[in-house]
Amino acid sequence: MRKCQPRYRPKMTTSPSDVGRARMLRLCRDLELPDAWVPEGMKPARVPERTGNDYATLAAWYGPFGMFDHARRICLANCREWLRAQFAAEGKKVSEKKLDDLAHRHEEYVQFLHDHLLGRIEYFKEHMKQGLGS
Repeated sequence: MRKCQPRYRPKMTTSPSDVGRARMLRLCRDLELPDAWVPEGMKPARVPERTGNDYATLAAWYGPFGMFDHARRICLANCREWLRAQFAAEGKKVSEKKLDDLAHRHEEYVQFLHDHLLGRIEYFKEHMKQGLGS
């Protein structure tokens, strides 16, 4: 009886989704198409937005088990994907660590943190009012 040899499969350096995303972005850039033409599966996830400043909304965002950290991670992942696609479209290689560092400095992420810092301040003000009974 003959033993089956495992097939040799070359290791992929980029995932198929990265290659497809890079091709789509390159095509949109070459054809000068607006971003609206990018297929739905390749668009970044929508980051949830805080809709009010009442105590219940602020508590749902910034209180225990709040939504802030989840939305922060979505925003950070979007920034990382935008940067990854940009580097892939330019044909540059970049490490995951470098992408992570650049995503943390991305202007969209910094603006998100600034906006939610103001929301946290409002939450703690309201929380103190609720706790002190005034």
